[in-house]
This record gives sequence, structure tokens and C-alpha cells, in this order.
Amino acid sequence: MLDDIGDQHADVVVETVGGDAETLSEAVRIARTGGRLSMLGDFELGVKLAAEHAALIEPIVTHIFALDEVAKALVSSKLKAL
Repeated sequence: MLDDIGDQHADVVVETVGGDAETLSEAVRIARTGGRLSMLGDFELGVKLAAEHAALIEPIVTHIFALDEVAKALVSSKLKAL
């Protein structure tokens, strides 16, 4: 894909493959400076990495919601974006 876009960069990149694919590295290179990158591919790996590196991510965690609080989390996310 990098060959297809040349020196252009995207405002938003969504990576959905996960696993051991190189798509995450490619997604980072495609996103513009200050752009948004969403990683939706490997939830299990994301949870594992978050658990292993909890001290590193703690300063950027603003909210914690239980699974049954999805609606509340989405409202909170929408309000923060406004």
C-alpha cells in the first residue's frame, strides 16, 4: 500500500488485521503526524500488552468501564470528542 500512496499521508488509519502481520507498522507510516490510528485487529494481544505494560499506559487511561457499561463508555467518548 505504501507504494500506492507515495508521499501522501492519511488523517485516519484503521488497522484491522492484527496478529503478526506487518500492517501495524505500515499503518503508522501511512498516518500523518498528528493523525489518528485505530487498531482493531487483535484484541487478545492488545489486552496482553496492556496487562504487561500497565505502568506505562496508566498515565493515559482516563476512564475504565465494565463490559456491561458499553453504552456509558460510548457516551463518555462522544462527550470528550466535542
